[in-house]
Amino acid sequence: NYYTSGGNAFFGKTIKSALLGNTTGPVPLTGGGEHTIRIQPGQKAIVENNTINHPNSDKVNLTIRAGDHATGSSLDPANDTQYVYVSDNKIISNKNSWVVQIAPASRAQNNWIYDVLFERNFIILGTSGSQVGIIITASDVTARNNLIDMSPTGALSASGIVVVNENTVGVPTPNNNKIYNNTMYNSGAAPDYFGIWIEGIGTTDVTNSVIKNNLGYAPNITDRTFSP
Repeated sequence: NYYTSGGNAFFGKTIKSALLGNTTGPVPLTGGGEHTIRIQPGQKAIVENNTINHPNSDKVNLTIRAGDHATGSSLDPANDTQYVYVSDNKIISNKNSWVVQIAPASRAQNNWIYDVLFERNFIILGTSGSQVGIIITASDVTARNNLIDMSPTGALSASGIVVVNENTVGVPTPNNNKIYNNTMYNSGAAPDYFGIWIEGIGTTDVTNSVIKNNLGYAPNITDRTFSP
């Protein structure tokens, strides 16, 4: 078990490494706490069979990032993130807006991420500010066979899986991402719930996404349709 009152429960440059069968967090919602698990960068890394409890209220349960990509390089093995496998985890949010982040730390950081497989995870959104189960700004990511329970959230809108391009410093266009066989469930009645959201911001694009055989179910929404 890993618990922290400051910093991350786990933070590392994760190369040929595995996090298996741990209980991480919860991190205090206020004070010096950070993310629960932060991988930056990750190369040939596994995160499997863990219980990942909530981070600080403005952080992320599981964030998969990269280092700053070397300017002018097509590939930067020292800093890019590649070949990360995440499976069979229970990920429990609280007040943070994103539960899982496969994306740069911010739109102003040149973090290149590709070749991530995210499967068979159970994500539970939090009780107030949680809005996104998985956010992706990366390429060659497969998210499949995951269950996302959006019911606990008190936010006015929530999304199961979001692929977005809002980076301003050179991250490649998110390309060739695959979203298969996921289930997004919401038992609440707030108006705006989206199973899967794909968006380029401004003049940016998201290309070659494949979305297939996903299920969104929200039986109690009255103001609008659950949008897959």
